[in-house]
Amino acid sequence: MQKSEDFIDGYVVDQGKSFGAKYVVTGDLQNIGTVAKQFKKLNSDNTYSYSTQYSAYISFTLTLIETETGQIKSTQNFNLKSTDVGLISWFSSTAGFYNSENAALSAVMSLASANIKSWINSVFPVLLKIIKVEEFDKKRLPSVCFN
Repeated sequence: MQKSEDFIDGYVVDQGKSFGAKYVVTGDLQNIGTVAKQFKKLNSDNTYSYSTQYSAYISFTLTLIETETGQIKSTQNFNLKSTDVGLISWFSSTAGFYNSENAALSAVMSLASANIKSWINSVFPVLLKIIKVEEFDKKRLPSVCFN
């Protein structure tokens, strides 16, 4: 019973309450690892050389729980690969691949960090009411505002 997710989440919520936290984030890591791939390169002397490059992947779920009520405010699943580099991958077959497993893991962790920040910003958007605009820039956009 104590190993069940409900028990663990309840225990973490109780801990969060004891620290005065308003919210607690729990996580579940499903998968993390690297993949090796051989790349063939044509040298200037018309010979080929081969190199091993690595990509990394991570899958996890984060849950944001309100400590006062124990209610789940948000849950997000993340399935990320170091090769998820957008348009850059169109121009290079090695985009998202790295010379070492550690470098690939570091890249996917940076990607995870950015995705977590984006999730938190979507759950807690910054709302601001502008009372007065004091100055405008050259493009007539507000540059100094008061709220």
